[in-house]
Amino acid sequence: EQQEQIQTLLDQAARKKNEEKWDDAIASYEEILAIKSDHSEAKTLLEETKSLKQEWLANKENQEEFDKLKAEADQLFAQKKWDEAKEKYVAAKDVQASTEVDDQLKIIEQELSKLSSAKEKEEKYNELKSLEENQEKEEEFLAAMNKGKAAYEDADYSAAIKFYDDALEIKPMNPEVLELKRNTQAELDKLSSREEQFQELITEAKDKRDKGELEVAKDLYIQAQQMKPKDPIPQNAIVEIDELLRLREEAQANQSEQEKIDQDYKEKLELAEVAAQSFKYEDAIDH
Repeated sequence: EQQEQIQTLLDQAARKKNEEKWDDAIASYEEILAIKSDHSEAKTLLEETKSLKQEWLANKENQEEFDKLKAEADQLFAQKKWDEAKEKYVAAKDVQASTEVDDQLKIIEQELSKLSSAKEKEEKYNELKSLEENQEKEEEFLAAMNKGKAAYEDADYSAAIKFYDDALEIKPMNPEVLELKRNTQAELDKLSSREEQFQELITEAKDKRDKGELEVAKDLYIQAQQMKPKDPIPQNAIVEIDELLRLREEAQANQSEQEKIDQDYKEKLELAEVAAQSFKYEDAIDH
């Protein structure tokens, strides 16, 4: 009877093992050993079942990890995120070998190769484009520099500074442009100061002319003309004053002549009066 019970438990344990119900199989073997502690077959099968259980558990964990990694990789693959998908497939492959994963990795390598080639072409294109843009910028920079220098030579300092600013937009910290701009600004400041002095001279000269101080006004206009030889204001004013001086001299000359005539007439008139009083009528008539 004991032997039949043991055999029944052995058969039961064998079925549980086939069903991968490891705990049930282990319980059956332990029950046999409880009945007959020295049952060698039960002991051997018990240890074997425990090992199979550990291996099964390990395989189950691996499978779960593999499935998880592969599912993530498949999703990234569908999104064409090749680098990220490759990383996940490689991780899945480290957990468990898979021909499906190998095939996906081959496809990814092909796609990455295409992208690499396309990237190289894009980088080459961008490089050429950058060179062209740099060339254009260099030409614009040189043009602005040349215009600035030309304006400086013409003493058009405001325009020169504007062109130098254009050059600085292209090369903001270019030392040559910064130096040229500083020098030009200094000249513009000097010019502004001279302009103030010029205007002061013109104002004072006009005031003196209005007051009739023509010689003083002329001297002031001459000083202004020396500061700005091409300015028409002092030139025209000097011509006008010269004409006024000429007219004044003529008037003074005419006045002197008239005064002389008047004086002669007065003297003759006085002599005539004296002669008349002395009854010298003939002499009076002569006067």
